[in-house]
Amino acid sequence: MNIIDRYGIRDKVAAVFGQTVQQGENELRQEIAGLKQMLASVHNSANIDHRINQRLQERDATTAANEELSRLSADKPLYSEIPEKRMVAFINDAWDRLGATASKEAVFNLAYDMAVNADPDLRAKAAAAKPAAPKDTGKVDAAKRANSVNIPSTASGKARVLTEDEELAAVYDRNHKG
Repeated sequence: MNIIDRYGIRDKVAAVFGQTVQQGENELRQEIAGLKQMLASVHNSANIDHRINQRLQERDATTAANEELSRLSADKPLYSEIPEKRMVAFINDAWDRLGATASKEAVFNLAYDMAVNADPDLRAKAAAAKPAAPKDTGKVDAAKRANSVNIPSTASGKARVLTEDEELAAVYDRNHKG
């Protein structure tokens, strides 16, 4: 029987002897042959090394993605309130808007803004969290006054040495005043 199975002629031999082999048995034999082939490839050390390397690369990629997500979401206080499924949808929308050449940070920022503005509750929280601009008019006026005053100065504190033209103009002005 092993020889008959090895050469795959069981159906023919059964037909010669007047027996019929059921269709389910043939499918089962094909599945067993496929499993034997798969087990043979698993025992190949090159395939094992490849699979290990593939798993390590997947783990490294996942770790890098998680670190980048942590970095990008660090200054986004409402990020934890956005459902992951919605954030993924907004990230896909942001990629579509900005194009494939956009940076990950730009895409994430746009997706975060879209997610916050799409939810009325988050939009209200974001508006409440924004610090109001200080209205210290005294400082503004003092800065304007200080900027408008033009005081010439020198590093040493001494008066600037006049040029010859300036000295002659000063002498001319003194003599022609009266």
